[in-house]
Amino acid sequence: MYSVIKHTYELEDTQDALNTRGEWKHYCWNFETQESATEYAIQIIMDNPMIQSNDYYLKQAIESLINNRYFQYGKESVAIGTVLKPPEIEEGMRDEYKKYLH
Repeated sequence: MYSVIKHTYELEDTQDALNTRGEWKHYCWNFETQESATEYAIQIIMDNPMIQSNDYYLKQAIESLINNRYFQYGKESVAIGTVLKPPEIEEGMRDEYKKYLH
């Protein structure tokens, strides 16, 4: 199984243009084959107007997704990853993690 992961910075819709806020968002879609994941990743980047405006940049983006399974543009990135089974979390690590929670 393969996953398409998109990292993007989304601004909040506010009335005050000088005081905009935003946060990083991370989205993930799972696919049965690498080919279908690659097709969807290409669709994501093709929806970006910045990439649509330059044929050379679009070709470079598609080649990067096919060859490297990764492409970054501006503050966004799209990657194609292999889905793995989650590992067991060691009890000591769980306690270490809890120390940093507020």
